[in-house]
Amino acid sequence: MKIHIVDDEIEVRESCEFLVNQLDYSLVEQWENGEHFIDGADLFEPAIAILDLRMPKMNGDAVVDLLKKKGSVIAPIILTGHGELSQAVTLLKNGAVDFLEKPVSMAKLETALVRAKIETEKLFYDFTIQQQFVQLSEREKQVSQLVYEGLTNREIADQLCVSVRTVEVQRSSAMKKLNVETLAEFVVKLSDLKEV
Repeated sequence: MKIHIVDDEIEVRESCEFLVNQLDYSLVEQWENGEHFIDGADLFEPAIAILDLRMPKMNGDAVVDLLKKKGSVIAPIILTGHGELSQAVTLLKNGAVDFLEKPVSMAKLETALVRAKIETEKLFYDFTIQQQFVQLSEREKQVSQLVYEGLTNREIADQLCVSVRTVEVQRSSAMKKLNVETLAEFVVKLSDLKEV
């Protein structure tokens, strides 16, 4: 799991990297400000960002807002020297996984990283499903919706005024694009898509 450390103070970045490495996260990238991070990081690769709240150019809350607006799969953790409860609540509502005060303890960082790892994996799964679903044709989407509603191939064919064979072909194509092999997997993936 990749960890991005975004802080304007090199000492903080290096001590944070040391702690992260002690927790067996070895793929770490340091960024000196939020702007460089947003411009340089792959926002759609599962990762965790440990963000300083106050930085020049782009502060931590602006980064959290941008990650959310762009639909990024990166899970942010906010690190601050002077946290305020109201600000923490706002950041947590906007997608931050945790709000930690400096100096951060190993135990609190470890807990936050575990939660962030779960969150980035969930965000990436949701992103992947959405990307797969947009590849479906309009007819494949219609057939998928009706399969999800529990209709048989015959009922779908009657409703869409097409042959049963056409429904079978469209369903098979949709299943292939969604990377599933069984009807049960297909329905589960469509259910996951509905929750996104």
